[in-house]
Amino acid sequence: MAGNNSPKRAPKSGNPAGRRESFRNKAAKTKRKAKRTAKAVAKPHERTPEEIAFMRDFEARKTAKPEIPKITLEMNDDGETRNLVVNVKSEDPDLSRALMYDAFGTTDARFFDGLSKQLVRAGEHDFEFMVSIVAGLEPRDQIEAMLAAQMATVHTQIMTYARRLTIADTLMECEIAEKSFNKLVRTFTVQMEALNRHRCKGQQKMTVKHIHIHEGGQAIVGNVQGGGKK
Repeated sequence: MAGNNSPKRAPKSGNPAGRRESFRNKAAKTKRKAKRTAKAVAKPHERTPEEIAFMRDFEARKTAKPEIPKITLEMNDDGETRNLVVNVKSEDPDLSRALMYDAFGTTDARFFDGLSKQLVRAGEHDFEFMVSIVAGLEPRDQIEAMLAAQMATVHTQIMTYARRLTIADTLMECEIAEKSFNKLVRTFTVQMEALNRHRCKGQQKMTVKHIHIHEGGQAIVGNVQGGGKK
């Protein structure tokens, strides 16, 4: 029998698993390098004239409104709230305290302490959020501050029952959440109307729907101011 003169393949040296691992490492390095190159090439966002104007207006409104000190809750070892602590970020504690009282529409420390504690009891985990709601409504007196605090509390409950409505598993759970949600929304609407009426007290509005001008008569449409007797 004639011998096989074809050359024999030399055995591959090294570990095949090691070669695959080396290939993966090189591919990962290449990918990371490509990402770094892409980041270096990418241009930063350039704001449009409208965006520049918006940011200028936003910064002006933010600067015009004084910053309200942040209120934190100091806790006992048993987890119960002990008292309220007003964080003072400046070297003028009296000014920070005055800003906080003014945000609650009052100059009375007793009113501020009492209403703050009621907000804590109404929703401890949402306390800072509810304070921001009260301050955002800019109450001008204690009645408006109390209405703002009630609206903040009702709003948190509205969102609680909105969540329960979306995760209800049974028809009964759905009906209970829906009824509570609707009642709270109506209550919130009544509170808004009460706040608006209180703010508009003393202002009367008269709307004239029809004007009849008889023969030989004259009518003036506009603001008429009466003068005093001469």
